[in-house]
Amino acid sequence: MKKNICICAFLFFGFWGGAQVVDTAAVVREVDSLLAQSKRTVDMQNFAEAIHQIDLAENKAVTTFGKNHRSYIRCLIRRARVLGAQGKFVEVEPLLLEAKATSEHLLGKVSSEYSESLTVLGLSYISLGQYDKALPVTLESKFIREKIFGENTLPVAESLSNLARIYQETGYLEQAEQLYLEAISIWEKIQGKEAPGALMSKNNLANVYMELGQYEKSEQLYLEILRTTVKTRGKNNPDYAGYLNNMAFLYGKMGLHEQAKALVFESKAIIEQTVGKESYQYTFILGALAALCHDSRQYKQAEQYLWESNVILGEILGKEHPLYATNLFSLALAFQAGNQHERAMEMYLATLRIREKILPAGHPAILDCFNNMADLYFSMGQIEEAGHLYLRTKNLRAEFQGTTHPDYAKSLISLAKYYIQTRQIDAASALLIENLNLQQNLVKRASHHLSEQELYAHLNSFGQSNHHLFSLCYTAGTTSNEILNASFDNIVFYKELPQSIATQIRLKELSGAQASKKYVDFIACHRRLATEYTKPIAMRDSVQIAAWEEKANALEKELIRTFSGFGDSIRQVTWQEIQSALQPNEAALELIHFNFYNPEPTDSTLYAALLLKPGMEHPMFIP
Repeated sequence: MKKNICICAFLFFGFWGGAQVVDTAAVVREVDSLLAQSKRTVDMQNFAEAIHQIDLAENKAVTTFGKNHRSYIRCLIRRARVLGAQGKFVEVEPLLLEAKATSEHLLGKVSSEYSESLTVLGLSYISLGQYDKALPVTLESKFIREKIFGENTLPVAESLSNLARIYQETGYLEQAEQLYLEAISIWEKIQGKEAPGALMSKNNLANVYMELGQYEKSEQLYLEILRTTVKTRGKNNPDYAGYLNNMAFLYGKMGLHEQAKALVFESKAIIEQTVGKESYQYTFILGALAALCHDSRQYKQAEQYLWESNVILGEILGKEHPLYATNLFSLALAFQAGNQHERAMEMYLATLRIREKILPAGHPAILDCFNNMADLYFSMGQIEEAGHLYLRTKNLRAEFQGTTHPDYAKSLISLAKYYIQTRQIDAASALLIENLNLQQNLVKRASHHLSEQELYAHLNSFGQSNHHLFSLCYTAGTTSNEILNASFDNIVFYKELPQSIATQIRLKELSGAQASKKYVDFIACHRRLATEYTKPIAMRDSVQIAAWEEKANALEKELIRTFSGFGDSIRQVTWQEIQSALQPNEAALELIHFNFYNPEPTDSTLYAALLLKPGMEHPMFIP
């Protein structure tokens, strides 16, 4: 399924302060009244009417006062909020920069208008994924609001929630959790537990718990939100639909696909009635349904939902918007899964044209297009075209994402597949061994911050590397000592993982009583590092990475002193260590089964063994 919804405060009217000019008070009140009406109109999802009301307000403000007035500033900010609510985030920034500059010149930085322009600017950056820009303006807005309104006030609660959203999206989940809890406490203290702001923050907190793998806490919070929303507003409103969709996303992660689909259909019916089909919210629901259908191999139905979404996104956002390109990419995946190769290629090329126009060279979204197009060429029998594009993608991922990135690991497998097909066995072996070493390092790194459920899912994905390696041993024989050694080591590594994971979980439980702060900090450091490592190299903060690695290493040393076995919770045991422990009349025999790749996956499951005896120069593969 697509990503769940973290709700921003674009729909909030905002928090104003300051005195009005007495001799023009009537016009100021009329402008404020129109802006308030536009807020209520947005609540009813009538965006066109809301914009019309803002146009009227802005015309009155400019006619009476000119643009160098706080009423005009409020019109700019209100317009930005409405555009943001429609998903038109790119159009928001110029309005807010004008509002920010005008309010600073006219009123100074310690003013509600200046802080409000910063707040909405931060929200627009969040929605565009520009978190490095969002953080400083959101922090500045929070500090100004604390000066103007006081710490335990609604404007500050909004700022706390927005800050939490930034930390959440950048992997600082523990900090996000605390900020959401602080914001919820303020909302509930002032407006009660049924306050819309409290519910929005609880929704985002439930998303944090989901990301932490705390599914029970996430589910209970969603159920509380749904009950409260039904009690205060009934079911027929967009917020309730959004909460349903988020809970469906949770159920999808838990493997409860039928329950998830039922919730999404209920959400879809509400959005159709309240917002209408010509809306960004409706396309999000269609995307969720398409993802569920794709997971259930209902590719035709997925195509239908995505085509409908494609038409709507093209009309409301334009055909060069990132979300329109993402929808085209999803369509390509559906066509590819349904063996409609030509239509899939058409969609990938259309996606690539947009992404190369709006994204920098080497962006992961562009490289994903290259990789999937290479897969298509391979499936269509155009092997040389596939090999050329696999190699190009691998090299670009190495350059822009680095050779420790998970996407680079995928490219190693893909290129190895091409080499196997063209009987370049030594080249394929080298890539598969490099992939195994990288996968093991990724698993070790992930073990420091993923939940138990997430780690097992992680392992299930990475375990596919074994199938490729054993298939190569089967088809190419056992002439490569390196590949036999790597195969045996990898069997032992994955064989020991369940016990290693259990040790990690035990250490986490012990940490709650004995060293909770250090362990939480240790996990947080590794989660931040994982977030940075998934970025393109040019976007990584090398100074922060060095600081987090130093802190993580220091914390690990302290935890090793505190917990026996902490440093060895996931450790690679080599075939040489096992061989050295064997007595002269003993042998180590590892029985394996694997899905056979030739080089594409087949329906066959094969069985084999790896034998190791004292004095052997390397393990022996027995098919």
